[in-house]
Amino acid sequence: MAPTPAYRDGLSVDNADLPTIICLHGGGTNSTIFNIQSVRIQRALRDSFHFIFPDGPFPYGPGPDVLPFFEGCEPFLGWTNRGDAGPMPDESIQVIKKAIAERQNISDVVGIMGFSQGARTAAGLLYEQQLRDKGGEGEGLGVDFKFGVLCMGTSPPLTDKLSENELIAVPSIHVVGTSDPWAFSSRELYEGFFDKKTSKKIELDLGHRLPSVEEDTYKIVHEIRRLYRETS
Repeated sequence: MAPTPAYRDGLSVDNADLPTIICLHGGGTNSTIFNIQSVRIQRALRDSFHFIFPDGPFPYGPGPDVLPFFEGCEPFLGWTNRGDAGPMPDESIQVIKKAIAERQNISDVVGIMGFSQGARTAAGLLYEQQLRDKGGEGEGLGVDFKFGVLCMGTSPPLTDKLSENELIAVPSIHVVGTSDPWAFSSRELYEGFFDKKTSKKIELDLGHRLPSVEEDTYKIVHEIRRLYRETS
């Protein structure tokens, strides 16, 4: 019996050799749900990128953005079993590392996209990647992300290595929903931990979700294309 793949594929299964973006779902959702939530972004970029979706390792109750739309979709999962502080869990590192290793047999993994807790996790990975690139210690993932896409993220980045003198310079975009109950935390993640020379914030009239309006979707899509163009 073949082993279970470490991730679910997005839309571009017919274009398997496209540059890959790894996508981290929010807490209390799972890879299937984030695949559906991001379908408009994927459709717009299906000729440019392949998207993969691993599942977080920790059991969770359903998140507030899930019910009632995905009430029968279980299990609900997350990337940390801790509060706001603490290190990146080794369980999460190993899940993401395995997904990347499997995907690198097919194409280059160039970016990371996270939603809510997944964005916080992505921010921690970018932070620790930057520290390693400067000679710091820590386990790598087998790839250096060229850019990050952080949607409705929460603060602080998931890492125990934060320093007041270290801003994340990996190119990134930050999508903030102006009606999101966690909008303040999303802005704090951007303002407090990312270098404004290499990061950009997009504020949209949204709650805690990705856009369904084509105009808003293409604002995100345009920035993802720009990030890849400028980092390739």
